[in-house]
Amino acid sequence: MSSILILKPIIDVLYDEVKEYKNKMEKRVKELEEEIALLKVQRKRPVVAQNVVVLDESDDEAFAEAALAGLAHEPVVKQVEIKNEVEDTSSTVQEDTKTVKMIGGKDAKEYMKEYQRNYRKKQKENMINKT
Repeated sequence: MSSILILKPIIDVLYDEVKEYKNKMEKRVKELEEEIALLKVQRKRPVVAQNVVVLDESDDEAFAEAALAGLAHEPVVKQVEIKNEVEDTSSTVQEDTKTVKMIGGKDAKEYMKEYQRNYRKKQKENMINKT
């Protein structure tokens, strides 16, 4: 009974420390989850570069103006190509070839089976000869 009275204050102190540590860790986890949520939101926002003009290929006058603007040390205009992607719906069938290693007229799997069978037979004969 006396050991319980001695251990109880020690256990209480340890319990309080663990409880405090657990609360700190829970707060830290919440902070990290909030940071992750903010990073995900920031990542979803599109990146818009300033001073960039999108030109279509058929607009020659815009190209000329952009060239002159570049010489006058105005904001640089970059050409962005807009491609119409066409999905390739054709499918190709490629046959797989298998290379089989032949040992003494047998493939490797059959050779290993026969080798193991002979090995076990020799082991059995050796055990019989020893006795």
